[in-house]
Amino acid sequence: MKRSKLGRRLFLQAPVMLMGGLAGGLANELRAVANLVPGGGAADVPLAANLVPMALAEDGVGIISASSGWHAQVVAAGLPKLRDLAASAGVLRVGPDGIFEALSRARTELTKPSESSGQRLAVIFGWFFHRAARELIYPEGQPEARLSDKQIYQDVALLKAIYVQQGVWGARSKTANAPRVSDAQALFAAAVQRSFIRLHTLEPDGDDVRAWIGRVLLWRREVDLLAERYGKVYASPSPSVWRKFVTAPAFIDTKDVPVEAALAARLGRAAPLREPRDFLSIEVKSLYGQALQRGLTWAWEANAFLVGKNNGANLQTLLGAA
Repeated sequence: MKRSKLGRRLFLQAPVMLMGGLAGGLANELRAVANLVPGGGAADVPLAANLVPMALAEDGVGIISASSGWHAQVVAAGLPKLRDLAASAGVLRVGPDGIFEALSRARTELTKPSESSGQRLAVIFGWFFHRAARELIYPEGQPEARLSDKQIYQDVALLKAIYVQQGVWGARSKTANAPRVSDAQALFAAAVQRSFIRLHTLEPDGDDVRAWIGRVLLWRREVDLLAERYGKVYASPSPSVWRKFVTAPAFIDTKDVPVEAALAARLGRAAPLREPRDFLSIEVKSLYGQALQRGLTWAWEANAFLVGKNNGANLQTLLGAA
């Protein structure tokens, strides 16, 4: 079946994000995210950030947008249009205290909502899901410079389970598990080219142009190597490594209700559950589904704070704020 224009665009969207659209250091975008949260500097950004936390944040705000019971201004913020900002929240170097301070500021802005207040909410809610990923999926920490085998294998599992086999990138494909290595590497290489084109939005270092060019070239070499690694794992994964990082920990299960809801939001279908509290009490088996559930728990507590039902103490306790 021929993939539609929309399908082709979506087919490259996640690899571009994966290959450096964020992690390559688009200075203006990162600064915009950092400015929305007190103390949310993003200066020390890894060369390569993996897809799972970004997709988790996108899926989380997608579920929020498709379910009921949220504050009117959370709905009015238009979270589906701000998924990129939510996904970008992982660049923030800020803890629970800084996020709660930003949330408190957001609450004061609800009477006079603006574009920046909506963006602030998107970043705050996105941060919840990035933190859930760190706690549940990457409790051992995430490397700053080179992606681990765990990150790459789980990214590939996500690409196959959500984007390819479930039709988010266009027509469903159950045969997408066995492409040629060269074809898969060509796909990720194309993603590198697309993300490299975006480098005109980088802000050069006027004081040391040579060093800046050197950093750009280093980034390009890193993502070229990354494309090769992703292509090889996508087309020909090691069975033992796949078992270790995907099968054994039950990384993702599209039958988990939160994952089903995320898929429904991406595909414009009716969600399996509409009330946010319904997501909080069900049994969830997969790590990805559990991270969605935890992020939704924090988001629901944040919503209660925004509408004035409590003073935010429970949210601060859940997040481990001082």
